[in-house]
Amino acid sequence: DLADRLGDARRELNYSPGELDRLEDRLNLLQRLSRRYGSAASARERLEKAKNELEDIQYLDEHVEKLEASIKKAKAKVLSAGEELSDARRKAAKKLEKAVEAELKDLSMPGARFRVEFAAKPGAGFDASGLEDIRFLLSANAGQEPGRLSHIASGGELSRIMLAMKNVLRASSEPEVLIFDEIDTGVSGIAAQRVGEKLATLAVDRQVLCVTHLPQLAAMADVQFSIVKQQKDGSTYTTVTRLDEDGRRRELARLIGGENVTETTLGSASAAIGGAERYKSGLRQ
Repeated sequence: DLADRLGDARRELNYSPGELDRLEDRLNLLQRLSRRYGSAASARERLEKAKNELEDIQYLDEHVEKLEASIKKAKAKVLSAGEELSDARRKAAKKLEKAVEAELKDLSMPGARFRVEFAAKPGAGFDASGLEDIRFLLSANAGQEPGRLSHIASGGELSRIMLAMKNVLRASSEPEVLIFDEIDTGVSGIAAQRVGEKLATLAVDRQVLCVTHLPQLAAMADVQFSIVKQQKDGSTYTTVTRLDEDGRRRELARLIGGENVTETTLGSASAAIGGAERYKSGLRQ
């Protein structure tokens, strides 16, 4: 009985002489893959990743088409948003031009023309800031074509333009600290008085710090400090002193008449302080 069963089993075997070689080759391959990737499980993971990469390569054209369509759609959306931004900017630019010119007129620049220039973006035609570059142009005198501020404006004109823009934009910005260092450069007389008045207007709802050598500006201060640089024992020291009322009068008198402080210059200083206080009182009211 056992011999019959073994015979039946032998007849059912489908033995191929090359099968053993194939199995041994497969086993050797699996062993090499296990040594390379650490384990059979890691090798299977790498196999799945390789299949996905191969699929991406095989269907690369389709992926490229989808990406190009997506880019085209995104670009159209960006351009549409950019055009809306440009329209809003151009409307705001007209208002800004008129407002700045009105401020410059108050700052003794009656013939000034202020313009906002829109220049198309190179390359793709847009970036994170929109579809165009914005430049400010100025004609300081009647009959002159507006040019870029950095090319035609003097130091005093730049100071007044900056002050004008700060005054125009102050209503649309959050409270802040404004620091003006030597804003009186190239300014004197009535223009200096107007700059001082604009600074006082800014200071109604802002903290304004101003370094100045002009009595017209210093007189507008709510609090005034004297800054003196001295040399002592081969070193340089800077002393900052808060001035009382008498100290303010004497410092303004020094700015008006030089080191020789007289009753006349003291009287002028008192008049300047009094006029400034009346102007600021009107602003507060």
